[in-house]
Amino acid sequence: METNGVLGCVNISKETRDEIAEDFSCQEREPIHIKGKGIMISYLVTGPKHTLGGSPPLPETAISSASGDSPALGFPLVDALSLTRGDLVPGIVSLMVAAGALDALKIDTCLLERFARHVDAQHDDRVPYHNMCHVYNVVQMLCVFLGWPEVRAKLEPLEVAAVLIAGLCHDLGHVGLTNDFLKEIQAPAAKRFPTSTNERLHFQNLETLLSASETDILSELSESDRARLLDTVAECIGATDMARHGTLLQKWRRWAEMGVDWRDRSNRNFLASLLMKCADIGNEARGPQAAQFWVARLYAEFRNQIDIERALGMKESPSAKLVEADLYQSQLYWCEKVTIPLFKLLAALAPCTGIDSLLDNLDETRKFWKLQASRRKVF
Repeated sequence: METNGVLGCVNISKETRDEIAEDFSCQEREPIHIKGKGIMISYLVTGPKHTLGGSPPLPETAISSASGDSPALGFPLVDALSLTRGDLVPGIVSLMVAAGALDALKIDTCLLERFARHVDAQHDDRVPYHNMCHVYNVVQMLCVFLGWPEVRAKLEPLEVAAVLIAGLCHDLGHVGLTNDFLKEIQAPAAKRFPTSTNERLHFQNLETLLSASETDILSELSESDRARLLDTVAECIGATDMARHGTLLQKWRRWAEMGVDWRDRSNRNFLASLLMKCADIGNEARGPQAAQFWVARLYAEFRNQIDIERALGMKESPSAKLVEADLYQSQLYWCEKVTIPLFKLLAALAPCTGIDSLLDNLDETRKFWKLQASRRKVF
């Protein structure tokens, strides 16, 4: 099986193309000679034609707000679902401006918006979960965190900008396929980055954007400040790899127990990566309604990949077991063992009424998953 040098694209036979053509875009390639089989027409799977698994399409009109304004937060808690598709980029730019990114980077709004639109262009709306709605939510949650004086005071302005850039670019170019899948098909990116493949590719895509003068939002920084900011961004994006979650959580806990000297830049980078991690998996902190919607999108993305795996006769990835398991029970486990401990760790480092509000939301979500699990409803 070949990948044609393109991340997430797999060469398949005409027979396989016929099986999956209804759901996946397939591009015919030049005839190729295969030893023992002769001349063969192959097709390149370039992506899903539409969202699968019953996941709703990206919103074109306002749908709902996951949570009302909280006076305890410097920024209100807002879900991307309360916005139109066209509002996402302007909304992200407005958030970053309000959080102080322009002053730290010494740039104007036009350059930041141009950069954000290039980021938008590298996200595919057909990918159910890892799209610009998710990006908006991550940046928005980061702004909620950075709106708390207890957090903001611990970071320097350039580090605040780094966290926001990481939020905007942490899934840059995501095609809705997991690291395990990319490794299994021997994708070029997996060969180049054997570990944290997606995360390291996203950071590389960011570096490519920054290499062009028209999208270089770091152009006004000194060489040392640029390097320092990118180091923080890389650490933040790397922290979003769930394969590293257990190891990172142990490190964060030991770090918090030792007492933190915030004058140490490595400690501030640790905090930045923790904020990024919480924002990336923080939909349950928006309450049960938002949690249900985003889990549906995530499972739809898993199903897309499972369909490709089955069509190609591949070994199914761990995502298949997750989708086939009881959704409510697995989400209850996720909430209790992953999300809540992470947010409690943040609360220990920066105790404030803002984090208490999010922990209350998490508890409501946990109760919802527990209730549904007890009823054994089918998702």
